[in-house]
Amino acid sequence: MKFIHVSDTHLGIRPFKLVEREFDFYRAFSKMIDDALNCDFVIHSGDLFDRGRPSIQTIIFTIEQLKRLKEKGIPFFAIPGSHDISVEGAFISVLDKIGLLKNLASKRYHKQNGDKILINGEKFGEVYICGLAGIRGRIHETYRRIIANPNGSYNIFLFHHIVSSIKDANVFSDIPMSLLPKGFDYYGGGHWHSHEILNYGNGKVVYPGSIEFTELSEYDESKKKGYCIVEDGKIKFVETNTRPIRVVELNCTSMSASEVTKKCCELIPDEKDAIFVIKLKGRLRKGVKGEIDRNLINEVSKQKGLLFTKIYLSELQNPINSNYIEVKKKSLSEIEEEYLLKQNYSREIIDAAKEIIRILGSELSGNELELAKKKVISILEGLK
Repeated sequence: MKFIHVSDTHLGIRPFKLVEREFDFYRAFSKMIDDALNCDFVIHSGDLFDRGRPSIQTIIFTIEQLKRLKEKGIPFFAIPGSHDISVEGAFISVLDKIGLLKNLASKRYHKQNGDKILINGEKFGEVYICGLAGIRGRIHETYRRIIANPNGSYNIFLFHHIVSSIKDANVFSDIPMSLLPKGFDYYGGGHWHSHEILNYGNGKVVYPGSIEFTELSEYDESKKKGYCIVEDGKIKFVETNTRPIRVVELNCTSMSASEVTKKCCELIPDEKDAIFVIKLKGRLRKGVKGEIDRNLINEVSKQKGLLFTKIYLSELQNPINSNYIEVKKKSLSEIEEEYLLKQNYSREIIDAAKEIIRILGSELSGNELELAKKKVISILEGLK
C-alpha cells in the first residue's frame, strides 16, 4: 500500500501579491500529482484552496490536476479546512459532486445520534478513511461528541486542527491530542504548516505541513515544505523546492542606518528569481529605521535578478538618546515652532500664524467675532 498525504496547498494564494508566487503553489501541487500517479490513493487534510470562493483560474487548474488522477483510477480523499469554508459552503463539495474527489466531511458521512456525531468513511481495499472538517467553533465539544469506528486493516482519520503536543504550537493549538478518536493507524493532520510526526497510541499523528511558504512568519530555510509519501507504514517527506528562499538575520546593534543599508546590499545573494528575506534585529546606534534606504536595497536586488526582497523591520529598535527624550518633554506648540524656524520662517510670521490660529480656535459670536475678524485682517496686512 502506497499513498500520498498532502495538506494546506492553499491554491490561489498570492504571497506578496506576486503572480509568480501563486504559480509556485500550482507547480508544487502539480509535482505532488506527478508522484501520486505512482500511488494507490491521495489524502488531503484541509485547505485545498486559500479561500472559499477560488478564482476561475484556480478552479480550472485544480480540475485539470484532479482529472489526471481520475483517469488513472486513483481516488483523492479530502476534508475542507478553515480556508476552504465560506458562507456558501466549501467548493470542494462541487468537486465531490462531479466525482473528482471524495469530501469525507459531507453530510452523507456524518450522522447525528442524540448528542453524538457518528462519523462514517470510505473503504479502499482494506483501507478505511474518514475525517472531520476544519471547524473553528466549539472545537473541543465537537471532538468529545465524535464516535468513529475504524473497521479496516489500516485506518486513517483526517482532521484540520493543531494538537497541543506540538512543541512549537504554543497558543496556536486547538485541541489536546487525547481528544482524537482512538484506534486509528494514521492521523492525517492539517492547519499546522510545518512537518511533524507524533506518536499516539499505536498510531502516528502526521502533519505534512504546507506545500509552500504562505506567510512571512513562515519564511525559514530550515523549515522545508512538501508532502508525505507513505509506503507500507514508512513515512517519507518529499520537498517541493519550487523557488530558492534565502533568509538572513542581521543584528544591527552598534550600526547606523546607513551602515545597515550598506550591509543589506552586501548580503543580497546572486541567485536569479530567488526570494530574499532579511530580518533586522537589535538597536541602531545612529539614525532611525525610516532612514534605511529600502529603495536602494530593492534596486540592488533587481540588478542581481532576485524576484523579491523583503526587509523585516518589526524587531529592529531605534536608538535611545537625549534628543528623543527631550522631544517627548516638549509641547506640541514648541515642536511646531522649532520646525517652522528650521524651515526659515521669520519670527514675525510664526507669531502671526500662532495668533491667527488662537483666534480662529476661539468660540466667538456677535461683536467679539467681528472684532476677531478685524484683528486677523490687521495681522495679515501687517505682514505685507
